[in-house]
Amino acid sequence: MTERDRAAVAAAGPAILGPGWTGDAAAIGARLDEAGQAGITEVVYVPSGSDVAGELKAFAEVW
Repeated sequence: MTERDRAAVAAAGPAILGPGWTGDAAAIGARLDEAGQAGITEVVYVPSGSDVAGELKAFAEVW
């Protein structure tokens, strides 16, 4: 991480985690359920990391 990135992360504080969802299958499943109950009909999922195929499979199992 660059010094510029460090400054941005420090300035954002815990709020930097707000827009994204991270967690185990149960946590993500719960967030999806909550979103659906709130009327959300679509989510944007962006898999990342070295095992994108595995990430897609894991998300499909939760959804």
